[in-house]
Amino acid sequence: MKAKLFKKATAIGLSVLLAAGSLTGCGSNGASADNTAANETVVKEAESGTEPAVAPEAAGDGLVFKVIAMNAASPYWLSVKNGAEKAAEEMGSEYGGIKIEYVAPQEDTDTQKQLEMVENAISQGVDGILIAPCSPTVPHDAIVEAIDAGIKVIVIDQYLDPMDANGFFGTNGVNMCTELGEYIADNHLDGSGSYAEMVFNMTSLASIDRYNGFIAGITGIYPDMKDVGYQITESDINKTTSLVANVYQANPDLKCIFANNDRTALGVLNGIKELGIEGQITVCAVDCNLDLLKAMREGTIAALSLQMPYNQGYEGTKKLISLVNGEEIEKESDSGSFLLTPDNMDTDEAVAAIQQYIDGYKPEDSQ
Repeated sequence: MKAKLFKKATAIGLSVLLAAGSLTGCGSNGASADNTAANETVVKEAESGTEPAVAPEAAGDGLVFKVIAMNAASPYWLSVKNGAEKAAEEMGSEYGGIKIEYVAPQEDTDTQKQLEMVENAISQGVDGILIAPCSPTVPHDAIVEAIDAGIKVIVIDQYLDPMDANGFFGTNGVNMCTELGEYIADNHLDGSGSYAEMVFNMTSLASIDRYNGFIAGITGIYPDMKDVGYQITESDINKTTSLVANVYQANPDLKCIFANNDRTALGVLNGIKELGIEGQITVCAVDCNLDLLKAMREGTIAALSLQMPYNQGYEGTKKLISLVNGEEIEKESDSGSFLLTPDNMDTDEAVAAIQQYIDGYKPEDSQ
């Protein structure tokens, strides 16, 4: 199937990032005291790949939105949850409260489990679904079924093909990773040797777009540099560590590894450390966590492409509220990205972008 790429890109300015940072600073406290215990239960259920066994208690007494993430392992999705909870807290009083139920399969390849989660949300009769599909096609019919049942659906992060949800709010992965590839080629490579990609899967358009974008960035500057190909990591740190060893042993001229999510990046760092080749391989990745930021300060991460997960949850929930109100929304919009490097990581813009992932982050936290 030919990937249908999300083409609408927008720049994200300082004022937007600073606003996002101020929102994120409240993210961990975004839920009301009454909702905190309920959401802690839902997070545990998400981590186990299960769902609430009962229908939403707020049905008929407020709004209930189901947030269906791609996997339960990455802190990225908890940032999405925090953003959704903050929007629900800010706007919930107008609707008798807005309850956020957060669920996710254990693995981002478990399309069947995610499909069951959508079907369960339909059975519960929730008012809205905010979903990051594991596959661009597998949950499609269930999402259409949800819309036919009167449930509003916003897709985030991963494009749905065809885009039959009420709206899409996510990252333009091609543009984001083309910028990353160009930066790496310009600042860390000379066209000699080879490079490799570690991708969490090749079924999700989010993963495919990042891969295609990075390749475009490198080949646009060094078209003859050898690409040894991609390895599928399944977001498994230990598996990635082993893959790095295999790729390096087969390609001793390896100069660069691209990891297209945070857990894969951790595996790449582990692999390079075990091989004793830290400083010899340029590592770049998508997303961040505190370990990756520390690695950047230490010189083992050259650049990180940051998305806006908190904004996806926050603005995605606001879009659901608008739809419930009968208002029109933009069908497709870009949630933005930021290229983080050692040179800019302590700027206000960078700190605000990092706070999308790490609530209340300060530069000294990664020192």
